[in-house]
Formats: sequence, structure tokens, C-alpha cells
Amino acid sequence: MSSITTKIITSGFIIVALISYVIKDIYISQYSPESVFVDQYWSYKHRRYPGQFGYLAQLWDIRVVETESEVLMTKDKSYHAMHFNFFAPSGSVAQVTVKFDTEWQRFENNHIQFDVIADSIRLEEASRKIDQVKFHAFSRDIILRMFSTPRKIISVSSHEIITELPYIGLVRQIKIDTPHLLEAR
Repeated sequence: MSSITTKIITSGFIIVALISYVIKDIYISQYSPESVFVDQYWSYKHRRYPGQFGYLAQLWDIRVVETESEVLMTKDKSYHAMHFNFFAPSGSVAQVTVKFDTEWQRFENNHIQFDVIADSIRLEEASRKIDQVKFHAFSRDIILRMFSTPRKIISVSSHEIITELPYIGLVRQIKIDTPHLLEAR
């Protein structure tokens, strides 16, 4: 190849790289997690077998745990409500709603760290079968563990976020207009 051809090909690669960088910057500014998350309600529902709920699984012969969560994120705080519905072979055996607050920050590698404000963890609703003192200790422990590691953001758009959550796995959080677990703020 001649030197002119090499220079043209190299210049073409440089131009493509610069255009790609500009497009990436525009995309990140448009769909950065901060611009999508803040002042929005997000929700997900998830059903799974209770591997991480071993104590309760044995106590109530639980086969499936359904988790529903709603989150409101502000600039540096977030407000969470998690509703657990425990199913045995005979049907639903217990339900509980736990609410708590966190402080959050995003890292450049598409991870979000939530720091749970431990004093904010509270049981809002619980069925009669639940010993609230024992479940409060259990929920405190599982929430602190669930939120102790950063969450990886896999995909972000204006109406959904796909993240990987400890204990739960991959979830698709959808933007909602009206919360039913959290009070509207």
C-alpha cells in the first residue's frame, strides 16, 4: 500500500473514532442514570424460589416468594417500599411491606451504591401470621445485605431500567406514574 492510502485509511479511522466518541457523549448526556432516575417512581415485581429466605421457607413451608418494590429517587436520597408475598403449596401464607430510606451515588462504571439508613427500616403492613419482632430483625438483616453491594446498571431508557440486584437477580424496573406502596411525595 502506498503512503497516501495508509494516511487516508488512518485519517478515516480517526474521524470514525471521533464521531463515535461524540455520539457516545450525546447518548450518555441524554440517558445518564441521574437524568432518568431523579424524581421518578420505579417499580418491579419478581417471583422466585426462596433460596435466600431459608429461615422463613422452613418456618412456613414456603415455595415461592413474590417481591414487589417501588422506589422514588431524589438528588441524593431514595425512598423504598418492598412488599413480600410468601406462598406455600396451599396458597399465600403471609404478606409484609417494609419501607426504608437510602442515600445513593452512581459510579462511572455503571454501578449504583445505596447506603441504607438503618434507623429508617420499618414494617408498615404485616399479616397476622408474622411475628413482627422477629421479622423486623430478619428484614433489617436482608435489606442491609441486599443493599450493601453496588448494583450494576445493565440498560437505561426513559421508561425502564434493567439492573442486577443481590438476592433477586436481573430485574426490569418500569417507570410508574402513581405509586401504591409509597406515598406520593
